[in-house]
Amino acid sequence: LEIETQLKARLIYDADSVCDTKNFFNEYYSSDSEYLNKTYTIENIDVLKFGVSSKLLYEMDLSEFLNIAQFGTLERIIRFFYNKYSTSLYESEYILFEKHLGSVRRIRNLVAHNNSIIDKISVKAEPSDAKMVAFLGRHGIAHKTLITNMSKPIISDLCGVLFVYFKISKDYEKFLSNIKDFDTNYCKKYKRYFEKNDLLISSYLFVKDVIQIFIKNNSKSP
Repeated sequence: LEIETQLKARLIYDADSVCDTKNFFNEYYSSDSEYLNKTYTIENIDVLKFGVSSKLLYEMDLSEFLNIAQFGTLERIIRFFYNKYSTSLYESEYILFEKHLGSVRRIRNLVAHNNSIIDKISVKAEPSDAKMVAFLGRHGIAHKTLITNMSKPIISDLCGVLFVYFKISKDYEKFLSNIKDFDTNYCKKYKRYFEKNDLLISSYLFVKDVIQIFIKNNSKSP
């Protein structure tokens, strides 16, 4: 949720610096109206309990729409905006974290629906984020460890979430405090229940190492 809030704030700030946000949202609406009108019906908005005004979508400005936007839509509008304007803002086609928003969405949806992450650790696929693998490799993680862990889609997605978080967060001390509490009051306290699960232990240690790498290199990017 903190990532989502930061993404919306950054989008509004960036949009306001290069264009009129009302005109921009009208432009986005025109380009994606079929999807928007299907997704944001009055019935859906009521069901999702957004509690917004009765304005029609095309009457909203950017900030009003972001109050009701689901994360999947936020991903679409971010892609649309930075594809159009990022060269003047960041001298690149997309901003640095755009390619990891799919990871954020997948992890967010798992958490929002109280679905287990741990039982997905055994699922494997070919590593799909070569730049992330190379970045972590340059910062001390052995190649075999990298391939073993990044071939697990859920671990790769967690790395994407961590990258976005450290890239956009202004103050992550609370996050680090929560991680420390989790490590002390859960992982270490109940470690006897996990010690025979080599897959879980190796994934846990890998993610801990990734967090430390991003803390030390939060101004750099894969």
